[in-house]
Amino acid sequence: MAAQMRLVTATRAGLFEDSGGLLRAGVMEGFDTPVLVILGSDTTPIFRATLRGLQDRLPDVTAATIPGAGHMVPLSHAQQTAAVIHQWMRTKGLEPGLAEATENPHAG
Repeated sequence: MAAQMRLVTATRAGLFEDSGGLLRAGVMEGFDTPVLVILGSDTTPIFRATLRGLQDRLPDVTAATIPGAGHMVPLSHAQQTAAVIHQWMRTKGLEPGLAEATENPHAG
């Protein structure tokens, strides 16, 4: 993990300096795609604050909390994460048809 810390440093411009301009007035407010944010119930408080900020600015945000999970919820609670995503997609009308979801484009 320590060897990967250089990657965290490399993201500084995007994370702390808004290099992509996402925090400019009106940018997030104009984003019309539904967004799902999944948090673990045991994650650090900064992620809940981030969620509140996103909810204040994005027009269509759904938040889901997975009990007993921490920051790495998709890895530690993969089944629950998949279930939350699947249900959210159904609710938003984003669920692909069965043939689309199971078809292998590389099959001969």
